[in-house]
Amino acid sequence: MTKVLFVVSAADHWTLNDGTKHPSGYWGEELAMPHKIFSEAGWEITIATPGGKPPTLDRLSMSRTAGLPGKLREVGRYLESIQAELDSPLPLDGVHPAEYDLIFYPGGHGPMEDLAYDEVSGELLTRVLHSGKPLALLCHAPAATLASRNADGSWPFAGYRMTGLSNTEEKLNSFGRKAPWLLEDRLRGQAAGVRPGRELSGANGRILLLGATGYTGGLVWTPCSAGAPARPWPAATPPPRRPRRTPRRPRPCGAGHYRGPLRAPRVPRSRARCRGGRPLHRLPPAAHPWRRSTWRAPARTASPVS
Repeated sequence: MTKVLFVVSAADHWTLNDGTKHPSGYWGEELAMPHKIFSEAGWEITIATPGGKPPTLDRLSMSRTAGLPGKLREVGRYLESIQAELDSPLPLDGVHPAEYDLIFYPGGHGPMEDLAYDEVSGELLTRVLHSGKPLALLCHAPAATLASRNADGSWPFAGYRMTGLSNTEEKLNSFGRKAPWLLEDRLRGQAAGVRPGRELSGANGRILLLGATGYTGGLVWTPCSAGAPARPWPAATPPPRRPRRTPRRPRPCGAGHYRGPLRAPRVPRSRARCRGGRPLHRLPPAAHPWRRSTWRAPARTASPVS
């Protein structure tokens, strides 16, 4: 059976520039939806946090600004169903990455507070990267790579192409201007090929899933062959456009007015003459020109012969 390790932040806040602590944690959808997909596939999931502390849900991820109401209700119900797992995570320093087939880091602002500086998490990421096993970090979670180091002190993710939350997206938050540092800037400073957005990529012949911004459906990766130069980023493909329906042209009636599926044009009353000179606005509803198909002339009765 395939085994998956979820490494979740244990932070319940994010310290901003002015010293205030913004309530934070893991992002609900970014943990719930991958957990649901892996569970339905029959994979065994283990949750681990620094120090074995139960993770904190970022309440902002369940607000109406985080998604559609139906999706938020689905996420909330699923998190309640796995609450027992979330309340008893394994301590990260007691986890052996060789026992797992995939390592996954959900996002949220929590990793910016603890996993970005956690040496145990950094060592785990370095070992998994060198082993060639699948590795996935979502949204803010690539911040955890900043704590990883090779034996010579170099950054093991240098030269990899990755995606994550962009500076523009971070500044859309009301507290984004107070951020002590931004994920995109820090990754670029570490000589990583960063492209903000929702695409995932691989490099150097290894499977490396990095990035996306809160959505876990339809994720793909494109690995490069070993030793080959990094390929340029593919151009964004616009979504297919729905064909426009051409409305039927209105058909003129004998009096010069229009009838048909479209609304008849407005005509001044002085010129609205139809059917023997009677004003158009005084005709009965069934006799209007654009409803002529439903109008029937009264039957004529023969006059009695004297």
